[in-house]
Amino acid sequence: GNNIPRLKEVKDYLGKCFSVKDLGEAAYILGIKIYRDRSLRNGKDMFLVYGGNPDTELEVTGFCDASWQCDKDDTKSQTGYVVVVNGGAVDWKSKKQTTILMHATQSEYMAASEATMEAVWIRKFVGDLG
Repeated sequence: GNNIPRLKEVKDYLGKCFSVKDLGEAAYILGIKIYRDRSLRNGKDMFLVYGGNPDTELEVTGFCDASWQCDKDDTKSQTGYVVVVNGGAVDWKSKKQTTILMHATQSEYMAASEATMEAVWIRKFVGDLG
């Protein structure tokens, strides 16, 4: 939060209970680099709009695909997915499946399962943002 006296109180309490070292301001959160510009005076009135109207709910969409036994050396399938929020890709992955599958349908199911788990996590994360 941004309640500075409360944060100081919590830090002081934790300092009494544990050996705590203040590492300063965070440089990264969730793999996103944080840039600070002290010259921004009206920061609370500024916001980032990612492909849409800030007053509408964010839309999370996922796409996935799999290529069955595309590697002839080990007959493993390739899985890929992309998760899109308001038209912009925010998460994607392509990897070789760890299991050798007997049918293309199984390969597609594995890809859909992995993409769904990621999309559900992102949807929950976006929902928690408000």
